[in-house]
Amino acid sequence: MDLQTKQLAASVKVGDQPVALALSPNEKLLYAACAGGDEVAVVDIVARKRLAVIELGSAVAGVQPCRPQAMAISRDGKQLFVASALYHDLLVVDTARRKIVGMIPTGWCPTAVAMAPNSETLYIASARDLGHTPTENVYTKRIGRGLLQVLPLPDEKELQLQSRRVCEACDYDQRAGRRVSTAAPVELPVPRRIGQPSPIHNVIVIFQERTSFDRVFGDMPKAAADPWLCYFGREITANLHALTGNFTLCDNFYLDGPLLAGDNGLFFGGMSATRPRKPRWPVEETKKTTSSTKSTTSKSSGGYGSKPRVEPADAGTAPLVWPTTATLWEMAGQAGLSRRAYGQFAQTDTYKSASCTNWSGDISTGADIKRGDLFLRDLDRILKQGTLPRLVMVSLPNNQTVGTALGAGSPRALVCENDVAIGRIVSAFSRSKFWKQSLILILPGNGGGGFDHLDTHRAPLLVVSPFARRGAVVSRYYDGPSVIRTLEQVLGLVPAGLYDLAALPMWDVFTPQANPRIHRIVPASYDTGEKNPPNAFGQSESGGLSLGQLTADRAAALNRLLWTYLHGPDVAPPAPVEHRRSVSR
Repeated sequence: MDLQTKQLAASVKVGDQPVALALSPNEKLLYAACAGGDEVAVVDIVARKRLAVIELGSAVAGVQPCRPQAMAISRDGKQLFVASALYHDLLVVDTARRKIVGMIPTGWCPTAVAMAPNSETLYIASARDLGHTPTENVYTKRIGRGLLQVLPLPDEKELQLQSRRVCEACDYDQRAGRRVSTAAPVELPVPRRIGQPSPIHNVIVIFQERTSFDRVFGDMPKAAADPWLCYFGREITANLHALTGNFTLCDNFYLDGPLLAGDNGLFFGGMSATRPRKPRWPVEETKKTTSSTKSTTSKSSGGYGSKPRVEPADAGTAPLVWPTTATLWEMAGQAGLSRRAYGQFAQTDTYKSASCTNWSGDISTGADIKRGDLFLRDLDRILKQGTLPRLVMVSLPNNQTVGTALGAGSPRALVCENDVAIGRIVSAFSRSKFWKQSLILILPGNGGGGFDHLDTHRAPLLVVSPFARRGAVVSRYYDGPSVIRTLEQVLGLVPAGLYDLAALPMWDVFTPQANPRIHRIVPASYDTGEKNPPNAFGQSESGGLSLGQLTADRAAALNRLLWTYLHGPDVAPPAPVEHRRSVSR
């Protein structure tokens, strides 16, 4: 850019999704970190051309991906420091040899790195610190305390020591150049290698709206749960709880959707390679009283007293947040696999050719039952043709609720109806001739759905299949990319992005031998026709909480509203915790 004329002077193609720049001390070379290609491009500024590419990992099969986020260069220009958000370390690159020579451990998701101008000191900022609990009540804002490291430049011996620490933490074999401990037992239904046969032929993904683990399964005695945070427990979600007795529940599963745009699209795209867009948090000032269980809240933008700010409706279509290859849905189509989509998202051009076009997207009394009936009628028609699509996506959003909006279904009624709809679908499908070769996943499409004693991004994940472990609660750390990687292995698809390439398939939830037990529908034990009474708490704020309008700010407002509605204004929300259990219990 010519700063005198303020005009574009030239452009240089560097790679997919450039996210950070670093200039050499002699100002002749520019380094551009490209998250989409997992590489650093070396640009000759005078010649205005790309000279070389420094590979950071994923270009070689089996090598640890990086997902670069920030860079800095040493004062002598001999070392380049690249922040790796995926494996929470700082890569040290020899600029002469243009190769990685070491790694330095950082906090959770390093987002910035800088060199002190007059000393050999590194400054590394990480977004989520080391997993400690924030002290202020910002639970619904989904933010925690960050971390700033101030380190002297390590010598060769110290760098090797730090590199070993990173390798141990990330299950990475530095000499072999690959992750370790990722081999699946050969007999499991999820193949060890892409392209190997699997007894699972059909995949059905049932999407609910955002919810936390404790909100639904806080009453599960075998799980890492907190009953105090459970307000849609067994009496409301009887079918979901019954499924945990016959199939597998994951209690250490996380979704980072609220920090990204277009949650369902990114979830099925292996996650975006670039950094999340800047979130817009509501402003909330909490004043503690003398009682440890009470607090008063001063409301401002995003609180109860005013409507939260609305995020751009087209945020999910921004090119930088979408994978550079294709989504899982698109890749399945390119591979010639049959597909079928049922949901509001399915009305876009990406899904239209294989979607149920008369699927409603509203949240109202009876809506999920109608959607479930429509799915079952369509399924019956397909089954009579003797085939079933390899990949099926179903959206049942009533569990989001619309708060306490006047005349709308009450929160408990809508969640109970959602549970019944899921139970009916699973019950009917488990009696079909395709059941012995099928896998059903039940999970939220978005994260950040309420309070949880471990982490606001922890979400429930039910694995329903003849090959699922019976009555098991699996506590191995899994996230959205783990689900994607599992589906890719089953369907024989190549990983779509860096996250799913590095993710561990969910081998722990499956057994070698099929046990095709059926699910018997549990009738609703709560009145699904119950309506919100006049003058219910938060009624005026509930008008803008419909499905299409629920931005991240509004979701946070809904979480607070539901808490107060169910617990009363005198009971403060729980202390915030954002700490993932990366090791199995």
